[in-house]
Amino acid sequence: MKVVFQVRNGKAIGLNLRGMTLAPLQGLLALRKTEYTLPSVPIGSLVPATLPIEIVNVGSGKINYRVDLTSVDSEYNNETKTKSTNKIFDILKSEGLLTPGEKSYMQCQFKPLEAKMYEFRVPIIVSDFVGEIQRIEMVIRGQGYNVRPPKELDTIREEIPTQRSFVSSIGSKVFFSIEEIDFGEIESQRPEYRLLLLYNAHDEKRLNFDFHPPKLTW
Repeated sequence: MKVVFQVRNGKAIGLNLRGMTLAPLQGLLALRKTEYTLPSVPIGSLVPATLPIEIVNVGSGKINYRVDLTSVDSEYNNETKTKSTNKIFDILKSEGLLTPGEKSYMQCQFKPLEAKMYEFRVPIIVSDFVGEIQRIEMVIRGQGYNVRPPKELDTIREEIPTQRSFVSSIGSKVFFSIEEIDFGEIESQRPEYRLLLLYNAHDEKRLNFDFHPPKLTW
């Protein structure tokens, strides 16, 4: 569908909108894109670089998703090949259930052992109560370096969602990996945990932060 977006006292912009119809109670997993670039990491780093990837169920039925890391583990996380017990690449929360309209985040972790460009091809298998309904392949790239970091690519900055970003008066730019946290229904005396990442995207300045305790009413 072609739509013309007209800015007042400005030029017109042509938009090409694409969509698809779904059957009733059919789920569908959607990603912003299928190719991602991880931040560059020095080899030997004790802390891996982490990149959140947003996934959404845009359909009207429940779906289960599972990231197949078999080929990645065989090629890059094999102790016999790498001579290391550390994983070069891993994805936290690699499987789960998404209700209609629900959003979640997969946390990619990258910890290179060599000064080279890595490329990981990771399939996501989506299924419903009947069986597999969808398969998406993600291509995730990351650069390991030895002494001097490579020139940062613009594609890395594109991964930062602007709606979760904040720029202070002195130019420090920070952002969270997720907009909201939903613990759902919790059983009494049973703790639940959620992962929340705070990023400092400034090229030079360090970040000091403090979380204020929430005011809960019982």
